[in-house]
Amino acid sequence: MNNNRKGCLAVVLFVLTAFAHVWCSAEAVPLMRGKMTDLISACEQGDYITLDRLYNCCGVPGVCRQEMECERKIALVEGYISYVNIWDKREYTWIPHSKFIIYNAERNINVEVRVKSDDADIIFRKIREHSGFPDVPVYIKGKLLGVDLPAMKTCHRDLIIILFEAEAIFFIEGEKKSDEAHQNLRRQSRSFKF
Repeated sequence: MNNNRKGCLAVVLFVLTAFAHVWCSAEAVPLMRGKMTDLISACEQGDYITLDRLYNCCGVPGVCRQEMECERKIALVEGYISYVNIWDKREYTWIPHSKFIIYNAERNINVEVRVKSDDADIIFRKIREHSGFPDVPVYIKGKLLGVDLPAMKTCHRDLIIILFEAEAIFFIEGEKKSDEAHQNLRRQSRSFKF
């Protein structure tokens, strides 16, 4: 092997080694898309669950730096969008992620939903279309990611949801879901590409 090839090989190996921590870090792994077989146990039948049930099933709040069983899995979640907590990176260029907050019916539990999709414009358009109806539930299928939240000499682990595609978020208007609407929810939860 001539010196030019050895030099190129050395540079390539150096670059791969230098950036291996970025490609293989714990932060990067949970962002991969999942299959329907990766559903958390509470959602295995295709049921969308409340944030209260999500927290109970996953043991939130968790212990800092200890992965919860639900992390890196897919959840089907029902909640309500906080219309004062919507940040589209295209409008707020200084923020690191496009995101919004959903909360439970009692408004005492909230979860951050990060948008990691080429369909971000469609997702935020769907949200804006329903902004006049804050009591219309939103249904989200997304990957769960654990985050440590240190505060005042304490720390606990919480969950955020990663949303990968526009089809994984939708709204059903009306106070109670009919049996037909519930069956449609189950069909939709199985049809996403993840």
